[in-house]
Amino acid sequence: MRRDFDTTDDKILARAEVEAAHYLANLEYESVEYHPRKWAAEALIVLGKLHQAYELVVGHPELAGLAQEIKEIREALPKPDGERCECKNIIEGIQFPNYTRGRRVFSQQHGVMARVHKCNNCGHVNAFPGHADDLHATAHSHRQSTEKVFQKPGKGTPPQTPDAILLKNASASTN
Repeated sequence: MRRDFDTTDDKILARAEVEAAHYLANLEYESVEYHPRKWAAEALIVLGKLHQAYELVVGHPELAGLAQEIKEIREALPKPDGERCECKNIIEGIQFPNYTRGRRVFSQQHGVMARVHKCNNCGHVNAFPGHADDLHATAHSHRQSTEKVFQKPGKGTPPQTPDAILLKNASASTN
């Protein structure tokens, strides 16, 4: 049976449904090399079935990290899309996004796939629908500003970072 998909997200969700059903049916075959509980939980996370995924991994010490991640995702999804922490990530006077893009999950609230973002500094989490978001647009908008941080190399010379310049100047002054 051939199924047509409208979007890549449809394909991801369809695959996750198949994987979740398969691994849930094979939980009794858990072994050192075969981890259906973990893989079923991973598929359920993609499907946005976080409560079911959490119930599957809670009480299994080897899956404690995944249980913590599920808690963070459950915390992130209901937050307003515009909510951000107050952390600043400024290097040489240029502000860069301080969020790390995490996994994509189906959000019941948004009705589409959402990407979970986590602050590198304070751990604040939020989920935003779609692929493009202003956090990464900010990084691209500062590309021009990075010329202040990195010197343009001359022909045939490697780029010089500020640390490399400082080391070069320090070694020249000690000679």
